[in-house]
Amino acid sequence: MKKTVLVLDDEKHIIDDLEDLLPSDDYVVYTAETIELATEIVRLKKIDFALIDLLINSKSDYGGISMIKELNRQQPKTKIIIVSGFELDEELKKRLLDVEYSGYVHKGDLRKNYIDLVHEEIQNIQKQPISKKCFVIMPFSDTDSCSTEEWDDIFENTIKSAVEKSGYGYSCNRASLNIGHIINDILDNLNKADVVIADLTDRNPNVFYELGVRQTLRDSTILITQSIDDVPFDLRPYAVIKYEWKTKNGKKHFKDRIKDTLLKIEENNINIASPVRDYLKLTV
Repeated sequence: MKKTVLVLDDEKHIIDDLEDLLPSDDYVVYTAETIELATEIVRLKKIDFALIDLLINSKSDYGGISMIKELNRQQPKTKIIIVSGFELDEELKKRLLDVEYSGYVHKGDLRKNYIDLVHEEIQNIQKQPISKKCFVIMPFSDTDSCSTEEWDDIFENTIKSAVEKSGYGYSCNRASLNIGHIINDILDNLNKADVVIADLTDRNPNVFYELGVRQTLRDSTILITQSIDDVPFDLRPYAVIKYEWKTKNGKKHFKDRIKDTLLKIEENNINIASPVRDYLKLTV
């Protein structure tokens, strides 16, 4: 499948140069000379790579940062390469601290033509191993079925163990209660995780809130529970795994089910789409 690339620059010759760099046999290229047009493209098309200039339409020296933030929110898996006339000095690094990008190319670099540098950045990014993240939403404190300590044990020795030993290269984590902005951390994880596992045991309100957020933002959410009675009927068609965590056989069965489900996700062969996104017919 061809990779998709967004090129945002308000200089036509730069767009032409970057477009010529990417062979049509391998890439589908979308170009924009304004942030408004680029934003429209991002909302309609899946973008694998984005080549973003920081100085757009001379409205702001760093106007392109707003486009990077938009991509970070809308399509967090997009690999962003900044292609700018500004040198990456300490002041600029500070401005870029709250955005995520994969590479930086200075158009005025005297060592190499910037086209060659962009090509090298793309090649280097494609050679990097793909990191995949699984985020778990589950109770933290005592519920009817489990104590705080038992939930910690379930996460570490059942859920996390099953995911990270599945063989598909996922790291697995849940929210940390020790950080300053826990809501922002949870929202960030819900948006960026490749897979989310939601434990619906005991119908914890926070879990259902976070599940609703995830199902609005992304697909690939696996529902698990210790009792099928805790799963509302309208969610039961969406990959529900009933698990038992107190026995060796129960953990093994859960591990096998998780591995099988992750395999189907890898092969795009399972109905784990969000009912919200199904209704809105969202694919990006």
